Amino acid sequence: MNPKLIQISLFLLLMCLCKAHSNEKKNKNGARITKSNRLLSELENDEVGVEVHEDQPIYKEQPVYEGQPNNEALVVRDKNGKSVDKNNLKNNIKIVFIDLDGTLLNSRHKASKLNIESLAKAQNKGIKIVFATGRPIFSANGAIGEDAKKNNLSLMPGIYLNGCITYGPNGDRIIDNYMDEKLVMDIYNFSKENNFVRRMVWYGLEKAYTFGINEYIDEYLAVEPIMPDIIDEETLKNTKIYNILIRLDKENLSSVIKMYQEKISDRISIANPFKTYVELFHPNTNKFEGIKALCKHFD
Repeated sequence: MNPKLIQISLFLLLMCLCKAHSNEKKNKNGARITKSNRLLSELENDEVGVEVHEDQPIYKEQPVYEGQPNNEALVVRDKNGKSVDKNNLKNNIKIVFIDLDGTLLNSRHKASKLNIESLAKAQNKGIKIVFATGRPIFSANGAIGEDAKKNNLSLMPGIYLNGCITYGPNGDRIIDNYMDEKLVMDIYNFSKENNFVRRMVWYGLEKAYTFGINEYIDEYLAVEPIMPDIIDEETLKNTKIYNILIRLDKENLSSVIKMYQEKISDRISIANPFKTYVELFHPNTNKFEGIKALCKHFD
């Protein structure tokens, strides 16, 4: 394998460093890093079998650099915004946080052999590898678990459900932000009144749940092949829910988001992560809170 390609891929895997956090020590230039959502895998047809696709999910926090050369997709800047030579970071990198969808995974929701091997190579150099994703851990395991295990990579520590759950290296939950029962049932009742329940997937700690299989859930399963459990209202009351995904349409996306904002935005965070999906989750929760918690944990 071309060492230069591995080096470029490694650079592209450096999505966020602990040193980018203002409370952490920085290198002599105070370097911080700007993330890309394209990896080398999308240009390696012999590894992945696809090129960049226009229909790839675009996530709000992951801008696409369509016209940018791959070796310039990752830009490292100091605290004054000036470019820093990436080669100078080699001995300063302690931990890497990397997203899955739109970053490590291609448009087929698979990680190329090259990208997985690049992560393993970084880990062998003593760099901690942490996955930070909007997926729950059971979904991440379905997407990359087998490949990760083969390359001695672990899903723990890890940041899941956009920071609602953050695991330490031993599997302990150092962040565990689930919605309280009253909030869950208020969302359910409001959604039921407006005929949205059939469009919803409810994420628990170890499973996803829905109230029935229909065209909206079928579409969801095309992206997430793990079948959700079918539940009823009583079961929902007794289940810890961390995140709710709603499949909407282009025509009603803005109006429905506004409806939920007016009803519960003071108690919940609302996001449009990709396409016509809307997420509801615990307020003051995001991946960066998980990053800070793990940086503090590792000190």
